[in-house]
Amino acid sequence: MSTRQINLWLRSLAAVALVLCSPGCASFGGGAPAPDWIDDPPVHDTFLYAVESYVGALHPEDNQMRAMDRARESLARGLRARVRGTNYLEQDDFSSVSETTVLVDSDTVLELSELVDQWVDRSGRVSKRGTVWVLMRVPKSVARG
Repeated sequence: MSTRQINLWLRSLAAVALVLCSPGCASFGGGAPAPDWIDDPPVHDTFLYAVESYVGALHPEDNQMRAMDRARESLARGLRARVRGTNYLEQDDFSSVSETTVLVDSDTVLELSELVDQWVDRSGRVSKRGTVWVLMRVPKSVARG
């Protein structure tokens, strides 16, 4: 059996397991309630958090990967927005304006971002049924001037 056949077989097995589990989960209250971080992401001095979701991929694990990709993009945008700005310096009768441009290396965001939590909306309470929600974070120190 080739590696591709094994991967296809494992994905099929995971999909079947998800389908078999879904009715059982629904019969016991429709799955876990939505976590608070979906509507109220954490705020922290040293980390920047992002919450993203995805649904529509053929395989559940692909939904998770796409949600994580979206979260990494949000983290990179958030770091750029957080550190861009204009500083006004006033000295005596002289005013000067300086703008700090900060580079955020997307590879560093990819490398240092981490999945904190995930949740699947199995009942469709918050979003379309089967949507995968992820909470990811990256250290704010990733942004360098």
